[in-house]
Amino acid sequence: MTRPIYSAVVFITGCVLFCYSSSVDAATFYKCSSGYSFETNHNDSARCYKPATKQYKSPLKCADVRVPVANKSISHFLIKDYRDYADKCVGKFKAGSIVNENSVELTCPQNYKLEIRRGTDRCFKAVPAKAIAPSVRVN
Repeated sequence: MTRPIYSAVVFITGCVLFCYSSSVDAATFYKCSSGYSFETNHNDSARCYKPATKQYKSPLKCADVRVPVANKSISHFLIKDYRDYADKCVGKFKAGSIVNENSVELTCPQNYKLEIRRGTDRCFKAVPAKAIAPSVRVN
């Protein structure tokens, strides 16, 4: 083989190999991680989006409360829709011949707020919407 032909074959082979590997590297695709939806903006940009939600937890258990009038600790129990409104922790005690009732508001875990509704009340925490770049490689 002559030198110019050999150089041309090496050049063409190198170009074919280089062009093939470049096209494979350029076709990298990404998707969203679980819980996110894939969104595009007219094929100009893409994002993974999770809408705002609420997380729910049960209120904390009713605790014993010290009632000064009775001068003792009274066990309280959850009563739903107490007096047709919010759930309350209610305890009964006797002062002389009279039976009294003591009610205490429900408490929620830290960073949660009480949601009063018909039936069982619950605690909630708002979780803001979140947008991130697609990061899970597909190929």
